[in-house]
Amino acid sequence: MWRMPGCRTNERKRKMRRLPVYLVLDVSESMAGKAIEEVKNGIQLLTDALMSNPYAMETVYISVIAFAGKAKVLTPLTYVLEFCPPELPIGNGTNFSGALNVLMHEIDTNVKKSTPETKGDWKPLIFILTDGTPNDDYRAAAAQWRMKYGKYSTVAVLMGENSDAAALKSVTDQVLVFKETTKESYQAFFECVSDSIQTQSEAVGENGKEEKIDELEKFRRNMAADLLADTLPTENNVDFFVLTARCQKTNKPYIVRYVSRNRGKYVIDGAYPVGEDYFELSSDEGNGKNISGEQMEGDLPPCPHCGNKVLGYCECHKCLCLDPDHLENVKCPFCGSVSSYGGTISSIDGGRG
Repeated sequence: MWRMPGCRTNERKRKMRRLPVYLVLDVSESMAGKAIEEVKNGIQLLTDALMSNPYAMETVYISVIAFAGKAKVLTPLTYVLEFCPPELPIGNGTNFSGALNVLMHEIDTNVKKSTPETKGDWKPLIFILTDGTPNDDYRAAAAQWRMKYGKYSTVAVLMGENSDAAALKSVTDQVLVFKETTKESYQAFFECVSDSIQTQSEAVGENGKEEKIDELEKFRRNMAADLLADTLPTENNVDFFVLTARCQKTNKPYIVRYVSRNRGKYVIDGAYPVGEDYFELSSDEGNGKNISGEQMEGDLPPCPHCGNKVLGYCECHKCLCLDPDHLENVKCPFCGSVSSYGGTISSIDGGRG
């Protein structure tokens, strides 16, 4: 990837007012698999487009904030020519207030304000992306955002019509809902994000003035009409049940995800590898619930690390993959207890994506 010579880059950074861009991304368990890969591809698409725009190269700084049960800054505000798309983790839960609190702290800390002597940064552009409904009480954080930061351009996007959009609507009037979580939807979203950033960077670069842009209308105009929902959904029709597991052979973590649609049974949806940062981004309290074996359908997928096709449920409420030929005296990679496995499971504690 091309970079300008270091001395010239530093000279431009000192002279130009920055255009801060914040990407606030849901990395909860429901995003594991194809969805998180499409987000990664979208960030790369965005980066490549900005790298080819001379106005964006002058002014744009990007920050990436991820949120699941907890929120974390993956990339602090970084000059676009030095920005590298971060690895996106997966965590348990969807703590929207945590995301807003981290975002507000980052803006207060890192966006330079104007003084009588010097001009500060341009107003930040914020893009929030999620595929579900928060499982925390976000109302206080949303009210604080509206009161103090409502002047900033904030576009919130819900991927899929199966979740209530009320949380996003509480922080901005610019809310878009994609009908489905397809590759085309993610690509269209990031293309429009790119276009919005480039439009604003060109405005401040050419005229030295920020443009007042109706981002919602612009997004709709630039997207295929069949991608977007006509109305904002007001109820949840999909629920996830997630088991946390470790591979007995490699000790690497992964999750087993079930999905229930329209309050039906929980059907197996796949097994997905996660990193150790999964535990860092998961809620301390957990989002656990208990379901019975009768509520679960589908054959277990193999462990994504070693291929074992049996899952054991330890008394520590965590799971481990099992070799079907060696079910006696197995050591749990979570708690270290030794158990023998067999029979059926009557109920399981898990989390919600």
